[in-house]
Amino acid sequence: MKKLNILVTLLMGGLLFTSCNSDRDDNPTFTLPASFTLNVPANANNNVYDLINSSSITFTANQPDYGGFPLPTSYAMQVSMDSTFTDAKDGKVANYIELPTPFASTTMSIKASELNEQIIALYESVKNTDSYDNQVRPMYIRAKASVSTISNSVVYSNVVKLPNVLANYKAPDISLPTDMYVVGGSIGESWKTWQKMSPVFNSAGQFYTVIYMPANGVFKFGTKENDWNGASAINTITDTNNAAGVSAGSGDNITFANAGWYVLKFVDKIKGAKIQYDLIIDKAVVNITGTTVGGFDQSIPCTAPADQTGQWVSQPFTAAGEVRACVSVPGADWWCTEFTMQISTGNIHYRVEDIPNNWLETLGADYSIQAKVGQKLYFSFDTGKASLK
Repeated sequence: MKKLNILVTLLMGGLLFTSCNSDRDDNPTFTLPASFTLNVPANANNNVYDLINSSSITFTANQPDYGGFPLPTSYAMQVSMDSTFTDAKDGKVANYIELPTPFASTTMSIKASELNEQIIALYESVKNTDSYDNQVRPMYIRAKASVSTISNSVVYSNVVKLPNVLANYKAPDISLPTDMYVVGGSIGESWKTWQKMSPVFNSAGQFYTVIYMPANGVFKFGTKENDWNGASAINTITDTNNAAGVSAGSGDNITFANAGWYVLKFVDKIKGAKIQYDLIIDKAVVNITGTTVGGFDQSIPCTAPADQTGQWVSQPFTAAGEVRACVSVPGADWWCTEFTMQISTGNIHYRVEDIPNNWLETLGADYSIQAKVGQKLYFSFDTGKASLK
């Protein structure tokens, strides 16, 4: 056990201990115990804790024995799916979670709604899933105590088993975004153009776009125009091969150290009562496939411009037919990130339709780019315009 002689005035719960100019045998000595007792709630073994229909669960504990005298102690409650309470290690997540509400006494009433939410979050983390099965299961509780005025004073209680706990996932009154936008210093008109992202076809909550970033370029995002969200709103950022050198910059901007063209993919999920945003970044690649380049078993990359002011250009088409263009997006098939041009307007049209065979059959001639041998497709993600020459 750890021991600490307290040789200074110690005020604790109204008791004043005073030391003399020299140490004395009756100085209070702090002792860190190995554990302390958390009591099992009444009827825990015979009761099903239906959390969504309960108000609270009350636990009591005996204060840790710090050497025979009271000290100002704070408590936190931890819940686990088994009795081991294992920390995160070797790529595995922790099998327990700490409840956010602290306590200042040895009587601790846990809000049932809070416990319900945390159990679901723990289950999803441990099982690596986005769903909860609403089954009765055993849960394990322990208390963590610490003295606010003494460092390194954390001690854990025994583990209490609650054999029958029913947590219920209740769908929140929110839904996945239907639109997403990006804005930045090198997107359209600097910090004024909100470039709309395209949904990944047949993938709810997934959006992508292509942008140019100069060295130390920055951007923000939103689910609507003028919805200013930055790095702090993103759960995880995956910078594939560290291509962008992405970081959280000043003003909460998402900052790219390395200049270049990038594809951004947002994966949005409902977590509790909030939307969780995960961002994947990769070097931008745009391909042509299909009849005009020799078949759908081939993908011929387009040439990127120097910056956002230029146009992407396809290779010359080797055969006549309908042009099939697509953005290479991490985790998505080419036909889920395909785009075409509306002939009458020159606007890029991103696929949101089911296309069994081709654009001509699905949307008609106005959306079917019919190329001749030797022609090229020119397009700009910055202006949203395309042309065939």
